[in-house]
Amino acid sequence: MAIPHFVVNGNARQRGQAQGESFKQRIHETVDFYESQLFRNANLSPERVRESAEIVKRLIGDFSRDFTDEIEAIAEASDLESWRLFALNARTEILNTRVGECTSVVFTDSALIGQTWDWIKQLENLAVLVEHRYANGLKLVTLTEPGILAKLGCNNRGLGLCLNFLSSRHSLSGLPVHIVCRAILESLDVGEAREQITTCGTGKSSHFLVADRSGDALSMEFAGEKNTEINIHNANYIHTNHCINSFFNSESIPGSEDRLAQGYRELEMHGDVGVEAMKRVLLHNGGEKYPIHADYKAEEMFGGLEVGTCATVICDLKSNALHIKKGPDTDAPFKTISIS
Repeated sequence: MAIPHFVVNGNARQRGQAQGESFKQRIHETVDFYESQLFRNANLSPERVRESAEIVKRLIGDFSRDFTDEIEAIAEASDLESWRLFALNARTEILNTRVGECTSVVFTDSALIGQTWDWIKQLENLAVLVEHRYANGLKLVTLTEPGILAKLGCNNRGLGLCLNFLSSRHSLSGLPVHIVCRAILESLDVGEAREQITTCGTGKSSHFLVADRSGDALSMEFAGEKNTEINIHNANYIHTNHCINSFFNSESIPGSEDRLAQGYRELEMHGDVGVEAMKRVLLHNGGEKYPIHADYKAEEMFGGLEVGTCATVICDLKSNALHIKKGPDTDAPFKTISIS
């Protein structure tokens, strides 16, 4: 079964209401899963999570009132207290785990960007594709967890975004990365995305890989209270779950360097830079302990919950097409969505 695709229109509150009404049950199941499993396994009390959510609400409101309105409308339409949706949108910062999420790749010459989304098995069947249509003509499509404003995706202006979690020894108290993702996806090009990223503040630990149809690309690492842009010297660039900038001295997530090396070896073996070449990189599973495209396996830190590749996404920025495959099965077909 493919990941469901929902289209929402109108202003922020209208689009939030549409999400809450269209996949209400998925939102409930996602919120319940984080609260009863992940937050609980991390010894985070409901009181502590709610306290974090109230801080996050203020941060988001200071950054974008539209984003606050959308989250509140999602909560209202899905019959949930709004703090639970704000906590969900800050789940990366609240959990701050050391389990890797994703391998990201960009081919600048062919304007292709893509990644694996590696996370907990239960989220595979809850994930949604949400297509936002704005009054100014902007359209964006994002693969996300129900109730979270955005994750990876692309827009009809020819801009694409990938996201990698980075481990941090510091508490993460900044604007949530998933909120920054949404702001990036509303950008015209890499230049505008760079402005969004550099003005969103620190207090997060993630890597944003952004590209546009002109062949421009941006790699930005955040590690706690520090951030830096990585110079992309090659037309083909890969990032996993460790900081390339050694100045950060951040913790490397197990297997991150292995996946990075696998990706570059795959590129060297074939040499082409089309959609099929990116599929070969992102679908690589040669039996390694930490393959790029990972089967589900139990993670002790999550109480034995299984982690693997929930989805694989490739954005063709010249043709405004998003190719997506669900789950860890490398033989499963890709579905193509046009957002022109």
